[in-house]
Amino acid sequence: MNAKQVGWGLALLWLTGCATPGPTQQEQIQLQVQTQAQEQARAQTLEQTRAQAREQALEQALIQAQKQEQEQKLSASRLLAGLQHVAALKPKIAKQMIDHSKTGAAEQTAGDRFELVLLLSQKAVDDKALKRALQLLDGLEADAVETSVREILRLLRRNLLLEQQYRSEQRKTAELQEKIEYLKGLERELEETNRRMEAPSSPTPELPR
Repeated sequence: MNAKQVGWGLALLWLTGCATPGPTQQEQIQLQVQTQAQEQARAQTLEQTRAQAREQALEQALIQAQKQEQEQKLSASRLLAGLQHVAALKPKIAKQMIDHSKTGAAEQTAGDRFELVLLLSQKAVDDKALKRALQLLDGLEADAVETSVREILRLLRRNLLLEQQYRSEQRKTAELQEKIEYLKGLERELEETNRRMEAPSSPTPELPR
């Protein structure tokens, strides 16, 4: 085969390729159906992804709600942790916690309120703080999830009431002692006055004659 024949063959092949007919109507319909099916599949996949995301968000919300509900309850383990935490606090930090509790009481969990009771019931605090500790205990007994915890809270309440009574008796004793000292002072003044009145007066010297 010479070069001329090869050239004609290539030309015929090129013309044959150019003359290839486009897709038929049936093929176009099939292509549209395939495209629609692919779009529907993508839409279904997207909807499934969104549904899974909603389910995960709902599950996380339920877990968080359960956690918050659990935090509002007072268990024996939380009681022990609170005791250990308060025991390790420095006086400056303890005072800061008491001051902060006056503004953020609504955000406190049952465990936080128990720790605050322990801080307020320390002997260094005043009678007003002791009264506040007793008020906090009223709500804590309702948040206790175990009988042993309620018994401990009742024992703590009994001790605080005894402490309150002891301080009241101390004040009465101090007031009584102050009155006794005042009466003793009056008695000493009265005795001194009586001695001066009972002492014989010095005789008047006689004039020379």
